Amino acid sequence: MDCCARVDARVSAREAPSHARTRRLRPRHHFSASSTLTRRTRARVAFARASSDDGVASDVVGVVVVDHGSRRAASNEQLERFAALYATATGRAVVEPAHMELAPPTIADAFERCVERGANVVVVAPFFLSPGRHWQEDIPRLVDEAAAAHPGVKYLISAPIGLHPLMAEVIDSRLRHCLAHVNEGGPECDVCAGSKFGCELRRTS
Repeated sequence: MDCCARVDARVSAREAPSHARTRRLRPRHHFSASSTLTRRTRARVAFARASSDDGVASDVVGVVVVDHGSRRAASNEQLERFAALYATATGRAVVEPAHMELAPPTIADAFERCVERGANVVVVAPFFLSPGRHWQEDIPRLVDEAAAAHPGVKYLISAPIGLHPLMAEVIDSRLRHCLAHVNEGGPECDVCAGSKFGCELRRTS
């Protein structure tokens, strides 16, 4: 991963090119995950969980959680639920969902809403598993366009989820829940509940 999945707004802002009229923050810390949680990796996980200093006291950080966007309303609503979950879990006061394309709210909508709610630093957090063209090209372009309407507001695009070590815990938690559901009659998870899809133990003949 080329940059940190966790926002570290303690880094100083660097001026963008003169035509941009906005400033972008660049993350300093770098997470390196391996297939096993080494002592060093566990320390980084603990640091990510414990750290809450987003910068100077005068900064009000707004977070835009952005996914690809879908023509299916149910898929878009899931991002809204995650944004609310993230705000509750982290205690962040300014969190807005956004879709890169296909559905509102757009990145520009969410960026503006963060500024309206008092943010002077906006962090755009891609709800994407892997880095790719959307993170490298499309999202930066859309964020730059959104930020141009708000001179003086600092902003940062954080890394996608990628190989963050906490993903191992997430995957294993899902796996264990599904096994308990099919083997022990446990409840369906929040993803499968109420849908025609879900985990089903199968066997080839």
